[in-house]
Amino acid sequence: MFLISAEISLALQRDQIGWSIARWMKQCSLNKSDVEIDALVWKARKLGGLVDSEKHHRGSIMEDFSPSTRLKVQQGLRGLNVALGVIGTTATHSKSLLISDTDIFNTDVSIDLVHNIETRVNDVCGNFEDAILLNPNVNLDKALRDNVAAVVEAKQSISLRQSVLDLTEVSGVEELAKDSVQFSAADMAKPARDRFTFGIIPGKKVLVESFSYKPMENSTEPSPQTLKMVKRMVSRLSHSRRTSQYVLPCVGYTQNRYTRQIGIVFEIGESVDSTQSPTSLTELYSRETRSPLGFRIRLAYCLAVALDGLHRVGWVHKEFKSPNLIFLADESYVSSPDIKCRSAVPPHMDAPYLFGFEWSRPEDGETDMASDFSKMSNAYRHPDRWGRPRVKFSKSHDIYSLVSTPSSNRQ
Repeated sequence: MFLISAEISLALQRDQIGWSIARWMKQCSLNKSDVEIDALVWKARKLGGLVDSEKHHRGSIMEDFSPSTRLKVQQGLRGLNVALGVIGTTATHSKSLLISDTDIFNTDVSIDLVHNIETRVNDVCGNFEDAILLNPNVNLDKALRDNVAAVVEAKQSISLRQSVLDLTEVSGVEELAKDSVQFSAADMAKPARDRFTFGIIPGKKVLVESFSYKPMENSTEPSPQTLKMVKRMVSRLSHSRRTSQYVLPCVGYTQNRYTRQIGIVFEIGESVDSTQSPTSLTELYSRETRSPLGFRIRLAYCLAVALDGLHRVGWVHKEFKSPNLIFLADESYVSSPDIKCRSAVPPHMDAPYLFGFEWSRPEDGETDMASDFSKMSNAYRHPDRWGRPRVKFSKSHDIYSLVSTPSSNRQ
C-alpha cells in the first residue's frame, strides 16, 4: 500500500496541474488523508485524459458499447474535465497555499468543489463498470486486458463476474484445517452448532454460518454436488472484490461430519461485540413495536445496495428475506454508560449483513424447480415461484423479495 501511495505521489509531481490541485485540496477542511487526496486527484486526472475518444478509445472495450452508453460515459468524462478545470484554476490562481488562509481553503464552496470531483469520478467509474457488467455481449477477457478498464479500476469487478459465471470445478478452495476456528467451550459442548457462531482464527474475529447437509448413503460426507456448490459459493464470497459492504468477506469453510453441518466462515470487524448474539431483521421487528422512519429509510437503502451489488455481477441470491438479514452489535454501543443516548434502534442496527447464500447462483445457471409450499418462505417469493415453480428464477424474483421483505414483517 505504501509503495502504491509513493508511486501515485511521484506521478502527481510530474503533473503540474494535478500536483497543484492536490496541494490545494490538502489545505481544505476535508475528512481525508493526504494519501486519499493524492489517489483521488491522480485518478481524476487519468480519467480526464480519456475524453479524446479518437485517441484513447480505438481498440478499447468502449467500441463494444452501444452508442447511447458511449455517449453517457463521454458526457461523464467531459463533466469531470470541466470540474477539474474549475478547481485547477482556483488552485493555480490562489495567492497562497498556507493553511492560515482560511478564506481560500475552509469555505463551503471549496469543500463543494472537492466533493464534486469525487462524485464525478465515482459516477464515471460506475457507469463504465455497468456498461461492462450489465452487457452480456461484452467479451470479459478483452475487458480484463483493456487499458481504459484499468484506469477506471474495473478489473476486479470484471474478475468477480467471471468467477460468478464460471461453472467449472473450483480449484484452490479447500476445507479449513480442523480446529483452525476456535469456539467457546459452551459452543463446543452443543450437540449441533447454532446457525450463527462467533469464533476466532489467528489474527481475526469470525462469524460462522452453519447449515445442515444430507449425507450420501452409508457415509457422513455430503454429495459431490453439494460440495461443489459450497466451493463455488466460498470462491465468490472470498473474492477480493466485495459485492457491497453489506456482504462480509469469506475466509473459507469448515465441515463437521459428526453433526453433518458445513460452516461458512466470514471475517468480522474488531469492533463487533461477539458476546451479543446476531439479530435477524425478523427478530428485530418482533421486539420493536415501532421503528423510526429514518431507520426504515436507511434499511431500505442498505437492502437495495446489497442486492444491487450481487445483480451487477450476474449473481442471484434466491433467499432474500428477513431471517437472512443479520445485525451485529457494536462494542462501543453496548459498553456505553450513557443509557439516555441510546435510541430505540441502536446505530449499528440500520446496516444489516446479507447471509443465506446456500442457493445463490449465476442468473443464467441451473435453477431449482423443487416444490416448496411453506407459507413462511412463500411470503417473500414471487407468485410464479410458489409451490411448484413455473418459471426459472431471475433477478426480478430477487427484487420482488426485496420489496416484500419489510411488508412481510410489518403489517
